[in-house]
Amino acid sequence: MAAKTGSLYVRIEPKIKEDAEKVLAELGMSTSTAITLFFRQIALKKGIPFDLYIGLEKPQNIRELTKEELDAELKFEMEEESKKEDSLNAEDVFAALNKKHGI
Repeated sequence: MAAKTGSLYVRIEPKIKEDAEKVLAELGMSTSTAITLFFRQIALKKGIPFDLYIGLEKPQNIRELTKEELDAELKFEMEEESKKEDSLNAEDVFAALNKKHGI
């Protein structure tokens, strides 16, 4: 393994740092190890190793969304719903989206 000679200085909100360090401690991982892991994944994947989204403001009328905005919003909501421990099957998800958005 190569010697660690690079330094990284980061300014971050104390609460975010504290919350992350608690999780890392439970995983038995140091902040330095987590950042190294993150950077390795960036290098391997040639990008950020997770999906990034820009939250959409909820329009008063869903018909105001472009097709791309609607597709992105529905995809995001379905992914978030599927992450829940008590996630629903696809039919229930579509019914919930239909009820919420009237589509």
